[in-house]
Amino acid sequence: MNALACSASGLIALRTFSNEVTMAMQGNRVRQVRVGGSCWLALLGLLFVTCLTYPMQSSADAREQARRIHDRLAGVPPSDTVLQQMEDAINGVGGQTMLDAADIAMNNPAFYAVTLKNIAAPWTNRDQNVFVPLNDYIATYIGLVRDQADFRRILHDDVIYVGSNVPGYANNNNDHYTTLENNNVN
Repeated sequence: MNALACSASGLIALRTFSNEVTMAMQGNRVRQVRVGGSCWLALLGLLFVTCLTYPMQSSADAREQARRIHDRLAGVPPSDTVLQQMEDAINGVGGQTMLDAADIAMNNPAFYAVTLKNIAAPWTNRDQNVFVPLNDYIATYIGLVRDQADFRRILHDDVIYVGSNVPGYANNNNDHYTTLENNNVN
């Protein structure tokens, strides 16, 4: 049965069910509805059409899935090469999985410089603003994620991420992290 025929039979089933319910309603009172054969047939038809069309509506091809994953994780469109690598991972080439596709997207520098920074930034200021310069907390958060370290370390260890070849870290100013951000250091 083609999709057009399925849609037509689904509409007929829905209309039949609707008519059964309408006939059961009398004024503001609802009388007990005897679910007869035609009502069961209508419900069965509606269920069949729903089950048949659900996969068509919710699934996207692997290339589109790869594009969405990359856009959401990195915040920028993928290159054609990266898109192909992610598509292959989603399709299971070489035993890869969807998680491998996500790992490929997270290799984009924008994942760290934009996505992770925007996640941590509101935690660092009273106004919970995402538009703040890079600071020691954000850099440490990004570093822990990059190194796949236990995030609980931020609560009990004396851990801080600093860059090299820039002004030294200081407790009384943010010059170290401002320079890192201005130079696009990853």
